[in-house]
Amino acid sequence: MKKKTKIFIYILVGVLANILISVLIIIGSILVLPLFFKTNEKYHFDDIEEKTNTSFKTCKIISSKDTHGGFLGDGIKETIYKCDKTFDTSGIKKNWKKLPFSENLNIKLYGGAIKNGIQYPEKEDYPIPKIKNGYYYFIDQYSREYKDIKNIYSDEKLLNRYSYNFTLTVYDIDKNILYFYELDT
Repeated sequence: MKKKTKIFIYILVGVLANILISVLIIIGSILVLPLFFKTNEKYHFDDIEEKTNTSFKTCKIISSKDTHGGFLGDGIKETIYKCDKTFDTSGIKKNWKKLPFSENLNIKLYGGAIKNGIQYPEKEDYPIPKIKNGYYYFIDQYSREYKDIKNIYSDEKLLNRYSYNFTLTVYDIDKNILYFYELDT
């Protein structure tokens, strides 16, 4: 075989090998990387499932909005789920807090109060309506991030900060609606 033909074959095989390797890397990334990265919503539900033995498999998303982005990733994530009649609420009733909300959460969600010298405006644009019969599960992400272990599930320090980083899940028993809300400021 001529020297030019051999060089051409080597170059062709090299190019094809690089293309094949690139395709395999892209396919692998698409299939494998999502297994390593969970959303905060997924972490939140995993946390609830682990601590309360509650499964959300029968709940389906009916609306979702996420404004996170930008340099610091601040934003709001709101997801509303409709749970079917087979949704097991025993873990919720046993381990979540019964509504009404604590004073701090009520002020943050619905406003119209003065606390610590701060006037909170009337209801901000939160997706959680006032619910009479339900339960809620709160995680203070600020306390979690700074290893303030005793306050992770408490909203006691919520209104004492300049920024809010919390996750709240509320279940309306009468309507079988589950509200997921995450605020990062």
